[in-house]
Amino acid sequence: MTRQNFEFELNRQVVHMLFGLIILAILFVSLLSPQDAIVAAQVFSLSVLICLLFMIDRRTKNLSSPLSDFLLYALERKDSPPAHGAMWYALGSLLALTFLSNIWAIAATIFLLAVADGLSTLIGINHHHPLPHNKKKTIEGTAAFFITGLATYAFIGLLAVPLSFLAALAESLDLGLDDNLTIPLASIVFFKLAGF
Repeated sequence: MTRQNFEFELNRQVVHMLFGLIILAILFVSLLSPQDAIVAAQVFSLSVLICLLFMIDRRTKNLSSPLSDFLLYALERKDSPPAHGAMWYALGSLLALTFLSNIWAIAATIFLLAVADGLSTLIGINHHHPLPHNKKKTIEGTAAFFITGLATYAFIGLLAVPLSFLAALAESLDLGLDDNLTIPLASIVFFKLAGF
């Protein structure tokens, strides 16, 4: 990978992580009650999703929009549909905020989606040991996801180990779905089975 390509991907992943960190800040730094903070985070995610759908609509109609054109040029991979990953990310976050009611479970899910996934991408693109079951992903990237995911211990204690393993597995599979959707879906299923 060239330095220019890495810097481009680094910029993408910084924005990727920033979105999740904003949600975590809404949940824990705001002076709102836990339930009100979850609603505020839902509104934020929904607003971002609506903006992304607006950007996609304008692009498919070949209409220019300076801000969306700049964002798509600066952050979107050239081989992807416009705002594709970002749309699934906003939707995945919204699903976690809607189907999980425990603020700690939500925080763990958002952390995995934002930080673990972002770091796994940055580490994975610099290594060349593909996973046996998905040649588009690397062993190093999946290991980075799992290890970073263990930091969710701060939110959910020892459940961080099986959650990180399940989410890393979901992220590594080639299911034909964006991992920005499979990670929160796997986390939601995990927490529902764990009684959250």
